[in-house]
Amino acid sequence: MGIKQCCYILYFTLALVALLQPVRSAEGVGEILPSVNETRSLQACEAYNIIDKCWRGKADWENNRQALADCAQGFAKGTYGGKWGDVYTVTSNLDDDVANPKEGTLRFAAAQNRPLWIIFKNDMVINLNQELVNIIIHNINIHDVKVLPGGMIKSNDGPPILRQASDGDTINVAGSSQIWIDHCSLSKSFDGLVDVTLGSTHVTISNCKFTQQSKAILLGADDTHVQDKGMLATVAFNMFTDNVDQRMPRCRFGFFQVVNNNYDRWGTYAIGGSSAPTILCQGNRFLAPDDQIKK
Repeated sequence: MGIKQCCYILYFTLALVALLQPVRSAEGVGEILPSVNETRSLQACEAYNIIDKCWRGKADWENNRQALADCAQGFAKGTYGGKWGDVYTVTSNLDDDVANPKEGTLRFAAAQNRPLWIIFKNDMVINLNQELVNIIIHNINIHDVKVLPGGMIKSNDGPPILRQASDGDTINVAGSSQIWIDHCSLSKSFDGLVDVTLGSTHVTISNCKFTQQSKAILLGADDTHVQDKGMLATVAFNMFTDNVDQRMPRCRFGFFQVVNNNYDRWGTYAIGGSSAPTILCQGNRFLAPDDQIKK
């Protein structure tokens, strides 16, 4: 898996037990995600949506990067990641020892049992030899994700543990809460680009670009996973383009806000659901494919 870093990532220890809450009705959605009718420029870096206005659109953003942690919107609002943690600088693009990662690598930072604000010394491409756990990412390009066999992998301050083979998802959120994925470019994964499953809740996926992929976003693993009845997830200000076929997102059971996204010529379908989800779909732009059957 290649990661081309443009800016930085936030580190956040994922909760092992999901924080389940009753599914909310459409009333009060404005308090969770205000100004859902705003549109944004999908080409230039201009502060048109509420997240960019909060941080990136300010003149001092480059010298006040941790202010981003105050800007999560939707159901992940209140996710602070590594805001109060130490700043850790990734100086090496190596990932040659997943059981005992060296200081200076991205894997070493992700294996710490404390909040960290992770930045990169310079732009770099990191080819991961195994999955990387316990991170929330911002402004990262992740592509060409493959199935890996698993093995002894260090994922916290303790000794390395045996992890099973990965399933080829770019980002997999399982049994976790308060997760924010923002300003990422995701493409060409063996399975899906983002999977949120196993009772995860309070998740926001925002300002991301999804390309060259069959399955984009899965919210709820399958129709038997009733623990996803409490899932609350927001998909906002994203672009789906360049041969994305389906699942933008695919929703099960929970309550979902799908707002202000750009859909450019989907394949099978754009937004789908089963197992009685509640989907608030508002302010999206749909450009249908040329195939009359898919319009």
